[in-house]
Amino acid sequence: MEVHPVAALFPMLSEPELRELADDIDARGQDHPIITWTDPETGDTVILDGRNRHAACELAGVEPWTEEFKGDDPAAYALANNVHRRHLSTGARAIIVAQARRLTGQSQRAAAADTDLYQPRLAEADLVIDYAPDRAAAVVAGDALSKAVEVARERKREIEARDAKLALLTEHAPDLIPQVEDGQWDLDEAIDVMEGRLRREEERREEQEEAERAQMAEEEREAARLRAARLETAERMADRVKALCRGFDQALNIQPGGPEHPYREEVIAMLNEVELETLARFDEVTGVEEE
Repeated sequence: MEVHPVAALFPMLSEPELRELADDIDARGQDHPIITWTDPETGDTVILDGRNRHAACELAGVEPWTEEFKGDDPAAYALANNVHRRHLSTGARAIIVAQARRLTGQSQRAAAADTDLYQPRLAEADLVIDYAPDRAAAVVAGDALSKAVEVARERKREIEARDAKLALLTEHAPDLIPQVEDGQWDLDEAIDVMEGRLRREEERREEQEEAERAQMAEEEREAARLRAARLETAERMADRVKALCRGFDQALNIQPGGPEHPYREEVIAMLNEVELETLARFDEVTGVEEE
């Protein structure tokens, strides 16, 4: 007879223990019934509790005494009737309950409440199943859960470190991932290549930024020189206009405070226009804007 998946999580008796049970059943009969359940959808009958008794009956050649489970949750029954009855360590029970949760979909909190197991212990069992499943059977067989947890944590760190490196490759050097997946390169070798690329890119970026800063500084110096030259040109032009005005006044013998010559304003306007045109031409040639 097949065994329910949850009941199958619990270890069988050793061969000597099974033989001893078979001899006892042969001599005194079966003390407790084997609880079975028939799946209403498939019609298959499985053992929920008592598979050691069933195996012992087969060894003794005795017809097993069975009773049909009539409840609504055969998986919960199989777990509850075995997790407390068996002589298992707390770590072993935690591993089995964690495995059963994956079959039934029960939450970690609910499983802890139903089995009186400390929830953090179930969390450790989940960690072992996720990252060191090869150690789960050893814990059920009697090894310390704490040792398996250490292995699981170390493997988790290794997996997370690898995932982090793959994420870096995906972001910065996706072309290297096929070589890693094909086994041509070790992951750390690919990371070294990626980091070398990034260093060179950073160096080129710094060199470019330094060149741009130097160019900007040179352009600022040149602009300052041209502004100074423009100011000097404007001052010279202003001095020349003043000198021409004085010459105009002297030529016409115009005295300060006396009546102005009717063409004096026109002459000054013409000189100012010449000054402005000269400065505009200066700006056009040098590209300097008036501040």
